[in-house]
Amino acid sequence: MRQRIADFQSEWMRRIVKLIDRARSAGDVAAEEDPAQLAFELNSMLALANSTYVMFADPAVFDRARAGIGQRLRLARHGPTTECRGLLPISTYTSGGYLPQALTSGA
Repeated sequence: MRQRIADFQSEWMRRIVKLIDRARSAGDVAAEEDPAQLAFELNSMLALANSTYVMFADPAVFDRARAGIGQRLRLARHGPTTECRGLLPISTYTSGGYLPQALTSGA
């Protein structure tokens, strides 16, 4: 069973990297972006949203994941060294607004 899960996860990541490569070829992702790193970051947000929803049944985590993924893709489009308008300030993520209620209430 472990090997089947590992194979599935490897194939999932390969697909994400392949999509990012296509987006780079189309000019939708900056050439400087590392496709494997970007895939890791995007998949991390998806996995965290899923596990947080399973644990806390808080559907707002999917909105948070969408916002984070959208922001990271906007940054990827402009490249890691280019100023990108429309990004949320870092305080948005550190103020507690992007954590599920159960994690910020001290429960």
